Amino acid sequence: MRNKYFAYMGLCTGILAIIFAIILFAGGDSSVTGMDTGTQTSYEYYGGDAYTGIQQAAADTARNVQALAKIVKTGFEGTTGSGNAMGYLLLVIGLWLIAHSLHILNEMKVRSDFEAQVLSLLQHSNLNIKQSEPAEVSKPTLEQRW
Repeated sequence: MRNKYFAYMGLCTGILAIIFAIILFAGGDSSVTGMDTGTQTSYEYYGGDAYTGIQQAAADTARNVQALAKIVKTGFEGTTGSGNAMGYLLLVIGLWLIAHSLHILNEMKVRSDFEAQVLSLLQHSNLNIKQSEPAEVSKPTLEQRW
């Protein structure tokens, strides 16, 4: 029963991923694709005191944040600037989730149909099938092996 809920959640998530992919293909989410990554921070030298080290550490941090912002922006925009890279990723993930969820739901339906047919056959034939106990298996000793 739990797999059924996970399959339905996967189906809904796949549909949402495809919707977001369509939004990115249409050029939506301007907060990310229209994002300004800022300007370059320069290094300053103050003559060997602690302020020089602090300012250069802050400049390094600013450059790293700017590089990360460019990576995020490029990831959403892709090479053509229209949301293609992330759109394709979301489209593939959405299609996979939908296909996998439908496969799980189909297996569950086939299994339940099969079980219903077996029970129907057993009821109509009035067979009394008892579950047999597994046979005991003895392990051969070393003398028996050689």
